[in-house]
Amino acid sequence: MSAIQRWMLGSGSPPYQVRANDPAERSRPFDVAQAADCLTVSVHFVRRLLRERRISSVEVGRPVRFDPDDLDQYIDAGRRSAL
Repeated sequence: MSAIQRWMLGSGSPPYQVRANDPAERSRPFDVAQAADCLTVSVHFVRRLLRERRISSVEVGRPVRFDPDDLDQYIDAGRRSAL
């Protein structure tokens, strides 16, 4: 069960808001699962974004990590203004 699902069931806190307010969590790079929770999408979708090079990442050996600021930029890039 993902952090989003736990939050929706009322047994946790929303993961992105918690990370956004916690400087210690924001200073460490996210793995694929954490990035998926942050973007509220599936791990498969995050891997597709990587494959299509639509999202910035850092490879540390084989594992892939994401800078929380890069995830925020991805979110902002998809923002639409109201009419």
